[in-house]
Amino acid sequence: MYPYQHITPVMLVDPSGYAPGDWFNSIDDAAMDFGMYINDWSIAVNAEYGTYIYSFVVYETVQGEYGNTSVPVVYYSYAEPYTQWEPAHIKHPDIYNVEYDSNYTINVVALAHTHAGVGAGMNSEAIQQYINTDPETINNIAEDKNIYSTEDKDNAKKTGLLYYLVTPTGRLKVYDPNAWIFKERNITYNMPHDPILNLTGYFY
Repeated sequence: MYPYQHITPVMLVDPSGYAPGDWFNSIDDAAMDFGMYINDWSIAVNAEYGTYIYSFVVYETVQGEYGNTSVPVVYYSYAEPYTQWEPAHIKHPDIYNVEYDSNYTINVVALAHTHAGVGAGMNSEAIQQYINTDPETINNIAEDKNIYSTEDKDNAKKTGLLYYLVTPTGRLKVYDPNAWIFKERNITYNMPHDPILNLTGYFY
């Protein structure tokens, strides 16, 4: 199943191999998979998507000098992405109302969401007009999409959780509400990006 609004699935197949429920060795890795899985679709439908990233412990057998030992190993994954089909807003549901693909006891450790497409809220004619006559306006909108909104930061502070953001410029970043300094950190610039930006000179 491709990402869906809670109880309203979108009947598409993700051929890339990225998927909620996969296991990762770090929170950042889980967030990157979320971005690779959903950002193209989020941009295409101009709607913000969110998810919860969670940890779980698996006891694995390790062979030692005196026989096998069971050791706890922490892994990370993320829930099925959800949306309210809004171009500039995401409401994170209660953590108990989200679908987690896990047979283990989980602990929610982070939030994540996308910022939809650069042209979110505009019709195709308006976007084309900007591309033809004023591409810098589109580029400025794209830059704004790289910024956490006040609502985003408030969500992070309220929950005390790391908050990952995937943008239409292909950026993945994280906001840590508990850090004293350097609250924001860029993780990668290699997420799927809005193809509109190939026409505006944003990457040149």
